[in-house]
Amino acid sequence: LGSYRLRTNSLGYRGPEIAKSKPAGTFRILVLGDSVAYGTGVDEEVTFLRRWEVELNASGRGRFEVVNTGHPMYDTTQELAILRDEGLALEPDLVLLVYVVNDIEPTRDVVEQALFGKLPDPAEALPDPGDCWTWLAARIAPVLPATAKLVQLQSDPLTRLLSTQPPGTEYVPERFGKGPRGWPRSQRALEQIAALCRAAHVPFALLDDTMPALRALPGWCREHGIDYHDFRFTPEELHRPIRNSMLDSHANAAGHELLLQKLRAIAAELPMPR
Repeated sequence: LGSYRLRTNSLGYRGPEIAKSKPAGTFRILVLGDSVAYGTGVDEEVTFLRRWEVELNASGRGRFEVVNTGHPMYDTTQELAILRDEGLALEPDLVLLVYVVNDIEPTRDVVEQALFGKLPDPAEALPDPGDCWTWLAARIAPVLPATAKLVQLQSDPLTRLLSTQPPGTEYVPERFGKGPRGWPRSQRALEQIAALCRAAHVPFALLDDTMPALRALPGWCREHGIDYHDFRFTPEELHRPIRNSMLDSHANAAGHELLLQKLRAIAAELPMPR
């Protein structure tokens, strides 16, 4: 389905080498997140974070570094660990968290199921009645697995799930599946991230890229004094060709252009050199 170039620096982060000790006169921005921040599926120079860094340095407002610590599948507890164990030692002047639905889906569960065969909690299983597309995909999967995957994508799992719920029910991630367990866990990690930043006198802002939207997040951030910004694609934007492929929903170059536009607008409200 395609490929992309990946470069990591000696710290293990995607991007060019940086000095652990922040160079004099540099405004360093530390970005926490998962595969959205990481830029899965596109070359580094295409990602919205690398392009933002280039733009900032061309603006004549001084020297900037955008340190991308994003990692595929990270949840908030892992983002907290990165900040606590490594990030703050890099002396950031601003910390951003690109927050996605992964943040309330404990990654440890995925690892334990994949490596150790741990069974999912039946209480967290989402009902799936299936439909003609899933039936057909199951029949051809043994001989045509790739085709079966494409066939299954013709059916929306959320539509199937909501067909089992009372009329008018909306899918809200924090209320279904792992959400009732993962959302409080994420809240505790967010509180600790905010506390660490306050103690270090470093501004912290959250960029909300949850899809479907985590309805409780904006209000919760306001209640806890966390600088919140909507970073999600609009319904109209989601109908554009902004994905890598049918099988990879991460943003392609056009999607990263939209994310960069959103970040430019948000940056006007962030405590940065003008």
